[in-house]
Amino acid sequence: MNFSQIFSAYPELIQGAKTTALIFSIALAFGISFGSLLALGRNSQNKLIQIPAMLYINTFRSIPLIMVLLGFYLAIPTFFKSLGFTDVALPAAIISFCLFESAYFAEIVRAGINGVSPDQTAAAKSLGLSKLQTSFLVVLPQAFKNSRKSLVDQSVSLIQDTPLVYVIGLSDWFTTAVHIGDRTGHIESGILVATIGFMAICITIFKFNKSKEVA
Repeated sequence: MNFSQIFSAYPELIQGAKTTALIFSIALAFGISFGSLLALGRNSQNKLIQIPAMLYINTFRSIPLIMVLLGFYLAIPTFFKSLGFTDVALPAAIISFCLFESAYFAEIVRAGINGVSPDQTAAAKSLGLSKLQTSFLVVLPQAFKNSRKSLVDQSVSLIQDTPLVYVIGLSDWFTTAVHIGDRTGHIESGILVATIGFMAICITIFKFNKSKEVA
């Protein structure tokens, strides 16, 4: 193994890390936000809201992420190019992860919502809060607290899934490290560097969550 040749191409590694961080951060923010709305919609008594939310969640939870990536990359490149993108791989990856992760975060948040005591909503109603205010000011904060561990686990799964962007030719942290290793004749070193990077990120997330739990 020769790690010096891998790290000598650090500008490429940094760019790959930036791509992974961009996909992860946008997908995480969108996934939790839109997933929360889907969770509320899934629990709604209004069938016009409940059924579309249920269909969305079940659809994306039934399709492998790699197929979603290929679908957006191959099916609608013209749309992306019309928006000014010369390379459709990055927007396709971001949209795919956002929509896919939303379905999983939705079920996690919905489980947290179902764990909120009905007394809480009754108390909010007695204080004169509307259903919308109750949902966003009372129910969701407690739902996030109830499902915190699952949210963290899904976040880790999200970062671990990012290397799948290799199927659409996008150079993320993993793909870049492997390409550098292959180019220098030390592919095993490239794979190990990428692996250690992911391990460091995931362990950091778990440690941070554990410290918050203790606090």
